[in-house]
Amino acid sequence: MKDSPRPSRREFLELSAAALLAGGCGGLSKDGPGRPGPNFLLFLADDLGYGDLGCYGHPFMKTPGLDRLAEQGMLFTDFYAPAPICSPSRAAILTGQFPYRLGVYHLAGDIVNLPRRQVTVAELLRNAGYRTFFAGKWHLGRLDGSHPTPGDQGFEHWFASEVNDGPRNPENFVRNGRAVGRLQGWNCDLVVEEAARWLNNR
Repeated sequence: MKDSPRPSRREFLELSAAALLAGGCGGLSKDGPGRPGPNFLLFLADDLGYGDLGCYGHPFMKTPGLDRLAEQGMLFTDFYAPAPICSPSRAAILTGQFPYRLGVYHLAGDIVNLPRRQVTVAELLRNAGYRTFFAGKWHLGRLDGSHPTPGDQGFEHWFASEVNDGPRNPENFVRNGRAVGRLQGWNCDLVVEEAARWLNNR
């Protein structure tokens, strides 16, 4: 996380392009291309449709929290999912590559996982001086060390489950490589609380 003024849409896209291009030449300087970079918060919601939020014009669904974030950030209108299921879409977002090129063409599990050799946007941003964090469903491989974990793919702090474990009192979350055991509460609340703690300590 960095303290910086909010960039324009063009500046955001230029910085993102520079970060992606830097992957083949050793990363960016600590302050990015000549100045501090913007902060990034990416929310990935399974099965959320483009028009399901108030900020995108839904006539009756109320999403005041997300609408407020949209007012303070940027709205994109031409972002297309690379696959109709979870794991390939997640892999493509992290790497900028098509699922079949990655070998993540189905739901992750014993055979399908994000390959360790792939460079993710989290790795590029961390090399550029960013603090990186992941919370929620990973669904890109096992979290027991047999597959790359979020920590192996550029996230300095992570709190993840391999897959969903029901909506309440989950038992499958792992924090920075250590299983945390049974937790009390709703999954969504636990993920948000972890994220809020991390953000508030930056």
